[in-house]
Amino acid sequence: MDPISVTTITFGLKVLQELGMSTSCVFSPILLLLSVIGDKRSIKKYGIDKDQIPLIRKVSQNGFNFIEHFNPQNPSLTVTWKYRYAKNEDRMKFHSVNGSLLHLNYVSQDSNLRDFLVSENQGFRASSDEMFKIMEIPLIGGSLRFVIFLPQKKQNLEKSFMKLDADRMNTLFDDLNVFQLDYAIPFFKANYSMNSGKILGLKSSKTHKFEFNWRRPAVNVKEDGDDSSVGFLKLSHRDPYYFFTNRPFIYAVFKNETLPIVMGFYNGND
Repeated sequence: MDPISVTTITFGLKVLQELGMSTSCVFSPILLLLSVIGDKRSIKKYGIDKDQIPLIRKVSQNGFNFIEHFNPQNPSLTVTWKYRYAKNEDRMKFHSVNGSLLHLNYVSQDSNLRDFLVSENQGFRASSDEMFKIMEIPLIGGSLRFVIFLPQKKQNLEKSFMKLDADRMNTLFDDLNVFQLDYAIPFFKANYSMNSGKILGLKSSKTHKFEFNWRRPAVNVKEDGDDSSVGFLKLSHRDPYYFFTNRPFIYAVFKNETLPIVMGFYNGND
């Protein structure tokens, strides 16, 4: 993982910790970093290497250059899954941070599509360790992927999030593999505003707001140059892998594999 990705992930996770888990949130760590690198106290607070600042500024300013009319003053991102999912008429049970049981709209696998993708060793990938399960969702355009970090059932939510760092993410990414994936994910939209000046410890008060949405494609897309099966043995069957996000989780949209341009926490409330 490159140093700028490590810095951005580390910074984004610290922001998530400061925001807490009482409500759902979403923000762009690369846009927030533009504020931090202009403030000496914040550079020290977040342990940012001063030699990285020119590259951080360049990466942050170009992070959303795949969007034609991106407005950094009113930023939003709508991503499209590369593969279709199924919408469900019933609702899934979701256990929120405060212990309440919610019933949420959700999406799940298109079984016929899943079986075809698995036979081609393509589609959704997953991995896990003792603290987290993760699911990688390929997106259309911009070398993007949407990743959900779900704490293992028996792990304390707060402690597990404290143990998520760039090294753990990198290991989980390295272990990603195609499975016969059965998933259930709440269908959510995120719109969040924060006093970034207060959160980041800046001298002046600033507001950072971000809107994040996701949708399914009209048809399944195979982009030019996409050959996910290269380097893998094609198999017609794999062991089932269950990924039911029925409890709070962290998510991120990564550009170029490891640069998080969006990070968020979902607690069952939009």
